[in-house]
Amino acid sequence: MAEEIPPSAMTPEMRERHAYHKRMCAARKAPKSSSETRLALFIAERGITEAELKPFYRTWRKGGKPRFDYHAFAYKYDIDLDWLWEGDLRGLQRTEQKRPGPRTVSSRIARAQKRQLQESLSMVPAENLHEVLALARRLAAKWEAKFAEE
Repeated sequence: MAEEIPPSAMTPEMRERHAYHKRMCAARKAPKSSSETRLALFIAERGITEAELKPFYRTWRKGGKPRFDYHAFAYKYDIDLDWLWEGDLRGLQRTEQKRPGPRTVSSRIARAQKRQLQESLSMVPAENLHEVLALARRLAAKWEAKFAEE
């Protein structure tokens, strides 16, 4: 077995390399995260409530204990199963690439806004409709330009 060199006899490059190898060794010996840990991290990061999690607890047998359905949860929230099950960081990267940006509106809100817009436009007289739509297009372009700057 090789004799360890005292830190005082090492060059700065050697000390840096030695510290790197110690960190890597400690990382290999450290406990690995489990799928439950990764799931808890994802739930906390996205702010998912208990009520939103309840449909994913399923009983597979009559009188059996409810178990969490990881596959249905991953499908609904676009989580890569490689990351959820194995901790593969490439899977995490794919999950993050699927994640919508902060300005994305949920489909439920988008449907409600569309319904509200249709109701509002139905009250506009037919002869003024083209003017209202032109104004709406100009406002949309202005907002789009404002958000593009941010």
